Amino acid sequence: MRYIAIHDRLGNIETLAAGNDDSPPPRPDLKPGQYCTEISSADVSDPPEEEMDDQVIFERLRKMLETYRVDTEGATAKFVRRS
Repeated sequence: MRYIAIHDRLGNIETLAAGNDDSPPPRPDLKPGQYCTEISSADVSDPPEEEMDDQVIFERLRKMLETYRVDTEGATAKFVRRS
């Protein structure tokens, strides 16, 4: 699963979108101070989104917004739990 996160410089996610790995990534318009990061991750969503209906997917994304931030310090961006 591919996630596109729009976040601030501290990694706080403002918008989160999910899509299949083989679909083209969205290219959102960014405001000053916003960053767009693509994250491939299977560890934050269980079961796979393909097995859920839209309402469950949206609820999962909402919970991810509340629970995670983006860590861009390493070689690969990843989700980390908020502290």
